[in-house]
Amino acid sequence: MEERQVYISFETPDYKLNKTSLLMCKAEIIQLQKRLTNLHALRSHKKRLLANLSKLTSSTEFIVQRLDEKMPDPTMPRHIKNKFSKRVEKAKQKFLAPKPPKEKSIEEDFDVSNLDRELLELNKRIKELS
Repeated sequence: MEERQVYISFETPDYKLNKTSLLMCKAEIIQLQKRLTNLHALRSHKKRLLANLSKLTSSTEFIVQRLDEKMPDPTMPRHIKNKFSKRVEKAKQKFLAPKPPKEKSIEEDFDVSNLDRELLELNKRIKELS
């Protein structure tokens, strides 16, 4: 089968206008890709925060239950109450001590820095055509 090639010539102003609009559309698509990767990162961060929140609430529930079980009776002498309050404070410090969050890497489809570079190149090309 024989290939046929067709050549079209444009006037310079039309060519510049079409090329500029094409580059602007490409820049908008890249900006949309950046927004989508940011939304993906936010979604995964939200999932991690919700998981962390559920762990914290369950551990808090457990601590409250243990404290209720070990609370001294009101008829106990003060020196025994003081002894238990020290233990309760130690338990609070042990269980409620903030733990450093574990950082998880977020896999992104596109590198944001590459998208920024491509946007800058497109903006330069648009300025050259104008």
